[in-house]
Amino acid sequence: MDTLRTAATGFAIFFPAISGALPWTGSPLELATAYRDAFFATGQLIANEPETGEMGNGIPAVGFGYTGILEGTPVDGAMFVGAAAGTGVVVNVFGASGSLRGVGDDVDEILATIQLTGDPS
Repeated sequence: MDTLRTAATGFAIFFPAISGALPWTGSPLELATAYRDAFFATGQLIANEPETGEMGNGIPAVGFGYTGILEGTPVDGAMFVGAAAGTGVVVNVFGASGSLRGVGDDVDEILATIQLTGDPS
């Protein structure tokens, strides 16, 4: 796929958790796997297979949807992870199950505007 597109099909309130830029020399998939494993450690979540694409100014990226229980609440979400030139960025969008309808365009706009411009350290 040329660009990452959200799989979200609806929304009321969503929570984009942008971890920001962080030093990372591995691939987007390696960062996505590390972040996913840490994020999912406290919940019962199931993720789709990651899809490759890019975000912002041509940053290689992966994205995947997930669903499950987080702190006792049923949730749906999507995680988008990019990495280039020693820098990684994570965007994690989630909300109560069924609440992500209609936010795809907003999330796509966030992903399209991400720019990695310098050393994050």
